[in-house]
Amino acid sequence: MDYITLEKEASAEFIERKSIFTGYAAPVKTEEEAIAFVKRISPNSVYAYYIDWGRIARYSDAGEPHGTAGLPVLEIMRKGGFTDAAIVVTRYFGGILLGAGGLVRAFSAAAKVAVDAAGVVTYTSYIEFNLTCTYAEHQKIKTDIIKYETIQDDIKYTDSVELKLAIKEEKFDEFANRVSELSAGRIKIIITGKRFDKK
Repeated sequence: MDYITLEKEASAEFIERKSIFTGYAAPVKTEEEAIAFVKRISPNSVYAYYIDWGRIARYSDAGEPHGTAGLPVLEIMRKGGFTDAAIVVTRYFGGILLGAGGLVRAFSAAAKVAVDAAGVVTYTSYIEFNLTCTYAEHQKIKTDIIKYETIQDDIKYTDSVELKLAIKEEKFDEFANRVSELSAGRIKIIITGKRFDKK
C-alpha cells in the first residue's frame, strides 16, 4: 500500500480582496506533533490536521463563522489523497467583508497553495527479509529477484549465499511462493521489518 503525505514544511500566501491569507503546511506523524506545529505557527489561527487517513481529524474555525474556515482546510487534505498532515491558515483582514462563500474559497485556496509549496510525496511499502541459499539455488532464483523488482540491500558469499532483500509489500507473497517452489521448500524467508521508500 502506498503512503502519501507532504514532503516538507512550507508556507504560501493567498490574497483575496485585500485580505491576506497565509497557509502553513507540514507533515506530522502524531496528534502531538500536529498540536505542536499549530502552537508554533499560531495557536489562535484556523487549523486542521488529518492523521492515519482520517482516524484522527480535527479542525478549528478560530472565531470565523462556523464551517467557513477549519472544515474547508480539512477538506483539502481529505480530498487531496494524502495523510499525516497539519495546516494552519492565518488571516490579515483587509477591510472588505468576504461573506461565508468568500471565506470558504479563501481558506481553501490558502490551504491549497501551502500544500503545493510543501509538495505531496508518495512512499511505497516494502517488506524487508533475509534468505540463505546454496550457490546453485541462488542461480535458480536470481531471475525472479530481478523480475519481482526486489531491492538487494546486502549479499554475503560464505559457505552459502546470504541475502538481505526488500520487496514491494503487494509482491511479497507471490515472490515467497515462487522461491519456495524453485527450492522445493528448502529456502526459508525470514521477515525482518518494513519500510517506506519514495516512489
